[in-house]
Amino acid sequence: MRSAVFLGVALAASSVGAPARASEERGVELAFRLGYGIPFGNIGTADGETLVLNDLVTGQIPLWFDLGYRITPSVVVGAYFAYGVGITPDSTCPSGVSCSTDAFHLGVEGQYRFLPRERADPWVGLGVGYEWLSTSTVFSENVAGTQLDAVASFALRGWEFLRLQGGVDFAVRRAFAVGPFVDVSLGEYTTSSSMSAREIPDKAIHGWVTLGVRAVFDP
Repeated sequence: MRSAVFLGVALAASSVGAPARASEERGVELAFRLGYGIPFGNIGTADGETLVLNDLVTGQIPLWFDLGYRITPSVVVGAYFAYGVGITPDSTCPSGVSCSTDAFHLGVEGQYRFLPRERADPWVGLGVGYEWLSTSTVFSENVAGTQLDAVASFALRGWEFLRLQGGVDFAVRRAFAVGPFVDVSLGEYTTSSSMSAREIPDKAIHGWVTLGVRAVFDP
């Protein structure tokens, strides 16, 4: 009789504990990244001239957000959004002219953790998405004592068909970690627009190499 009671208590305890452990293995995960992105590759070819991405923007400072769901302790799937403040070269933005460049990246991703819940957790990731890059140039001129501004804008849009990333998360607390990351993306701008959108006839491959730090909230 005592054995039967003991067995029943043990089974009840295990049935209560199993869902609790499963819930710890799954859940929402948030991350914020800050870094510096370096462009490479070309935009395309127009009138026999190759348009180099670096001539339009020499870098960007992205503010990057990840929203994921942990389906196992090692596997996280989710989405990302990044807004980058672009750096315009002097050759494109001469003295006396106001220039600004904005970069946007949006997509889905998956990440794999090698040592979940350890103090140092290396990880790799793979993603795909869409990006657009917009520039704005303001020309100012004084005419008869009146300041006149003329604005010229230009935008590029296309797919990011491959995004490779990796890094190491160092646990600060049980639900919070910080660490370095590197991200390499490959994409192709398909349309350009000034007054209206039009397809880029001779497309080319370009990309970004981003280095930075990310903070992960893993409740």
